[in-house]
Amino acid sequence: MKNKRGPTTARANIYLHWHKQGLVLRIVGCGIPMRISIPNRVMKPSILLVEDDEFIGLLVKTVLTNAGYQVEVASRLEEVAALDAESLSAVITDFQLPGADGCEIIRHLREKVPSMPALLISGYGNWAIEKCAERGIENIRHLEKPFRADQILRTVEELVPVNVTPEQ
Repeated sequence: MKNKRGPTTARANIYLHWHKQGLVLRIVGCGIPMRISIPNRVMKPSILLVEDDEFIGLLVKTVLTNAGYQVEVASRLEEVAALDAESLSAVITDFQLPGADGCEIIRHLREKVPSMPALLISGYGNWAIEKCAERGIENIRHLEKPFRADQILRTVEELVPVNVTPEQ
């Protein structure tokens, strides 16, 4: 910034907060106060899907994307470890995966985000949930394979509704 006396610097404070209608960005101290709103319909929950079966992965990703969710897909723990867990709204994981099971995936994510909603999908019934509970990993929803598209969507909507924003 230049004025008649020469170059100067300006400082501005940027404030972000969640509002019922979306994310609000306020810039104060730059001479002209600014307010930018990003509506909730732009801010979509981000779901991590950990599934090694390509067909099931594609089915779930398509259903959730069409419902307004952003979906990241991984097939093993190493891929999950490379992601920013704090940017995720929830995880959906298969129980049986190469190199690690779904319980380990959930444990890894909850070490970074303890309140991470989790959905375990498996063909093992409650046995998979019991295995997680034996390892101290609880508060997990379960959906047994095979499942229908409407079942996965309804379960995910209960975990992370599309119109819910992060807490202030």
